[in-house]
Order: sequence, then structure tokens, then C-alpha cells
Amino acid sequence: MVVFCAAQTALAYNALEEDAPEQDNATVEVIVAAYEFPPYYSSRLERHVLGELLELLNQHQSDYEFSIHEVRPQQRYQAISGQGCCSVLFFESAQWGWQPLLEEGVITLGPVLTEGSDHYVHLQGRRDVEVERIGGVVGYHYGLVGYQDDKNLLEEEYNLYLADTKRTLINMLLGERLDMIMLGSEYLSALRKNEPDLYEQFLVSDEKDQEYRTRLMLQTKGDVSLSWMQQQLIYLSEEDLLEPLFASFGLEQALVFSPQ
Repeated sequence: MVVFCAAQTALAYNALEEDAPEQDNATVEVIVAAYEFPPYYSSRLERHVLGELLELLNQHQSDYEFSIHEVRPQQRYQAISGQGCCSVLFFESAQWGWQPLLEEGVITLGPVLTEGSDHYVHLQGRRDVEVERIGGVVGYHYGLVGYQDDKNLLEEEYNLYLADTKRTLINMLLGERLDMIMLGSEYLSALRKNEPDLYEQFLVSDEKDQEYRTRLMLQTKGDVSLSWMQQQLIYLSEEDLLEPLFASFGLEQALVFSPQ
């Protein structure tokens, strides 16, 4: 479901040019930070949401050219800080370690894009096995450990194994080297759509580790303004381009874009 403000939507198309760069019609390159967070982004996937969303943005305007710069999860804060290499980050939650930069005014929060939750995942038939070894992803924030992300602390004090990718966690769960892993609802939805045989091997707990809403985030003094980005997203929504994109990844229920 896509939710948007009618008054803002009515003005969006006419306002698209107001925040465009004044550089003799030259296209400005905007670098978008991206880290391993499938299905939103993964260099290991042939398709990801971010890549196709940026294709839409590039196709429907000529003021900016958006390109991806991959960073490790723990590097994303520096990437869009004042001294960072990037201006924009999509699909990020403010509760994942951003408070210091928000308080400093370095980062500007954009509209909510999607909502999701992390779930505890076991293998079918192993739900009653005593959980001794839990798996997560390096640089992610989990409610189970108070949103801490120090790798050594989590492994030593919480016995939380941290892998570089969710696929590694799945392989370790299948090999019974982990008793339980934490996966996001969007990733689980994509697996259910694209790899149903694999998904059927999982027992997904109703208990949630956390709920979150992902947003657009921008470097406050970056190359592109929040109002321009918001207007573009409204335009894509009005043209019925956002929902089919997300539905193709099984994420139609996750999309809750609101410009407010």
C-alpha cells in the first residue's frame, strides 16, 4: 500500500523543477551509499530494489544521475556524514545508530519508505532444540542485544555469531551450525516469492526481535535536497511505478511510502 498526502501530490509535478541544480543544465552526479541489505541491496544479487529504483529516478529526470557506492554496514554512518563520499542512503531506520548524527544536524531524515520486522528463524523440526548459538549480520542492530553493534562484544558476551551475509546465516542454519538466526520480514518475503522450496524449510517465529520503518536519509549539505527527492518519489508513486517495482520482489505489503 502506498500512502501519500493529496495536497502535496497535487503540487509535486509542478514543483519538480524548483529544486533542480542551477549549473548550466549540467547533470549532477549523486552518490548513493548502499550496504549488504537484501532484497533492498546486495552486489551478490542480479536484481535488488535499490538498483531498480535508481534506474527509475534516472529515467524520469535529467537534473541528477544517481549511482551506487557500496560500503560495509558499519561504514554507512561515515559515508553520508559531512566528510563522507555519499549524499543519500535509502531504506534505513533512524533507530539503527543514527542518533548522534541526527542531533548534530549532519543527517536529514526523509519520508518513510517501508516497514518491516526482524524474526527469529529455526529449521523445521528443530524448534525445540536448545538455542545455544544465534546468528546475525555484522553491522546490523538487533533488539535482542539492545541494538549494540560491537562485533567482539556481541560474540563474546551474547554468543551471537556475526556473518557478512544473510545467505551465510542460512547455510549455517541448514548445516545445523547455528540453532537460530534473525532475518528481516522483507528478506523472508523475497525468499517466499523467489525460493519457496528454501523458505519451506524454515520455521519463522511469531515473536519479533524488532519492528522498524525504513526511510530516505540525506546528507544535510549534500548534492540533492530533501524536497526534490520527495517530489520525485511522489511523482513515481503517482505514475504507478513504485508499487509494481516492490511487488516484483514480494514487498507490496512492506511499501508504505508517505511524504510526510
